[in-house]
Amino acid sequence: MNFISIFKNEFDEFVKYKKSMGYDYNKKTIYWYDKLDKYFNDNNLDKKEISEELYNNWLMKRENESNNTHALRYTAVRQFCTYLIQNNYKNVYYSDEYNIKYKKEFIPHIY
Repeated sequence: MNFISIFKNEFDEFVKYKKSMGYDYNKKTIYWYDKLDKYFNDNNLDKKEISEELYNNWLMKRENESNNTHALRYTAVRQFCTYLIQNNYKNVYYSDEYNIKYKKEFIPHIY
């Protein structure tokens, strides 16, 4: 894991914590935390804070983005912010008002 943002140590500890709890944090899962880390880095954070604006901009649905991808991005930021808050980080915005659901796009055909 090569996290690069101001939260790089927290991302490393978060992944270790989740693995210690028995979660399978494979490459595919860590991909979203890597994207979130790059997002933080691209926004030039100089303090370990996640503002409401930063949080909401991450959650804006992208053009041509599926509901599933949008939900995966939401899950990544929600879990990471929850982890930070549980570890007494101040100035971390978190909202549970988003209600993004995974949508099955497969429609079975019975012949």
